[in-house]
Amino acid sequence: MDIKENNLSLQKEEKNGEGTVLGNAHYSSRKNRKKIILVICQIIILGLIGYGVATLFLTFNTYQPYDDQAHNLSSDNGFIAISYIGAQRLTTHNLFGRSLLHQHLKALKDLGYVTITQQDIIDYYNLGKPLPEKA
Repeated sequence: MDIKENNLSLQKEEKNGEGTVLGNAHYSSRKNRKKIILVICQIIILGLIGYGVATLFLTFNTYQPYDDQAHNLSSDNGFIAISYIGAQRLTTHNLFGRSLLHQHLKALKDLGYVTITQQDIIDYYNLGKPLPEKA
């Protein structure tokens, strides 16, 4: 008799629109909304991780060689060569970090110094080609 009473009460609930928890439309829509939000958050996190890995292993900036016409040439003063023993992503007691190296290069650029290529140096010595003022 208990099973018949149970079935009858379930049928009455379904007719009244209450239904069981699994049949409740409000509960299901709330659950689906949570799933969608979680998937969106996971996609954003994966995108950030992908961007971090890409910037860690790939270089997106390209070298812009010196352009003769863009700078005024002055008397022959040669060039200044700066050499670092090494650079890495983080600064340690014997190697420059990426941020410190960028600070040094930005300071030199702000002072008007320009970079030159190895071919410019070869042409300077072999062909007498002039170098920019602050090379």
